Amino acid sequence: MAAVAAATGQTPRVAGKPEAPLFHAAAKRLAADRPLVVGDRLDTDILGGNNAGFATVAVLTGVDTTATILAARTAERPDYIINSLSDLHRPYPALDHTDGTHRCGASTARVSGDTIHVSGSEGDLDSWRAACAAWWTAVPDAALPTEPKLEWRNH
Repeated sequence: MAAVAAATGQTPRVAGKPEAPLFHAAAKRLAADRPLVVGDRLDTDILGGNNAGFATVAVLTGVDTTATILAARTAERPDYIINSLSDLHRPYPALDHTDGTHRCGASTARVSGDTIHVSGSEGDLDSWRAACAAWWTAVPDAALPTEPKLEWRNH
């Protein structure tokens, strides 16, 4: 961008990820009423979808992991987390929040200070979904990634 600005004397308008115009143009071209942005990178795919006001899905087949998604800054937090693209064809589990406890499937998570107490298996994505819901409720406005401590208790 600096080279374009220097050569033209103009400030270029950004159209690539994570800027919203790229996502809006794609949705318009596809005539999508309610686009779902699916990506494996928080800083481009998920941030771009969120910037555009679209629903976002982080898929765990690339750069980001359950731990980096949990610690994500607010602008990069996805609406959904799945293991692979084939999960798009499966029902997404319900998340429930009652009295400070977040539940997803058989897993629960509760925040105390900077620690998330998770009842569930570390290998179960529902445990991470519950942990994310609990942490993001406790830390709703994070300008920077915020990594909590995790305390696991298998059911």
